[in-house]
Amino acid sequence: MNDKAINNLLTALPPRTRELAQHARVLLRSTLPGVTEVTPSATLIGYRIGKGTGVRQLVCALDLAGADLKIIFYACARLPDPHDLLAGPGRAHRYVLVRSDEELGSAALHELLVAALRAFHARTGDIPTPETGMSFADLCAAAAQLPAVKEAASYGTPALKVGAKLMLRLIDNGTAVALKCSWDERERLLAASPSVFYITPHYQAYPWVLIRLGRLNPHSAAPLLEMAWQQAATATLRNRRNALP
Repeated sequence: MNDKAINNLLTALPPRTRELAQHARVLLRSTLPGVTEVTPSATLIGYRIGKGTGVRQLVCALDLAGADLKIIFYACARLPDPHDLLAGPGRAHRYVLVRSDEELGSAALHELLVAALRAFHARTGDIPTPETGMSFADLCAAAAQLPAVKEAASYGTPALKVGAKLMLRLIDNGTAVALKCSWDERERLLAASPSVFYITPHYQAYPWVLIRLGRLNPHSAAPLLEMAWQQAATATLRNRRNALP
């Protein structure tokens, strides 16, 4: 994944489109296990399985060229679309227009993404390596690149903070973490991957989501940590990071 290239793409977007694109990145990487983010062009974030470089290795892509966000689906002529989400004049490549968090979190879009992943495997025979999970130490290492993140403690358990604000903490005897997020993001994650993301009665009233570390795809860590960082960081830190070239 080319983090710098992706950050450059996102920085050029209007704030609301950038926020929606970040939410879309989390959704796609959570729903499509084994994908890697690539930048096949100056306006696309592609979701690739395998080591090839062509469109054949892409399950889908985020198109950031227009005012609205588009999720492009490749080789989708036979892709089931009972909710008529797919648009565009082409047969092989079509797209879904996403203009809100509600559209991004819809069950219909989730079904389409799952169907696209199945179609990709059937088309290429390229099955991703099974998820191996992550440790808390892995998350700490991945979060170290984010500004002002430090290891700390919360209620006697290891945690990560942005300055003085809690970003995530270890729970359930070290088998899971609680991650700060928005209400909308929590609903999307719970719907997309209930085997990975969950909630308990204690956290129901708070904007947090719980993650089973043993089932977390390492490729999903970066956008999840970015999401939590954006929630915990001060406005000054967020503005400084979002303005980076």
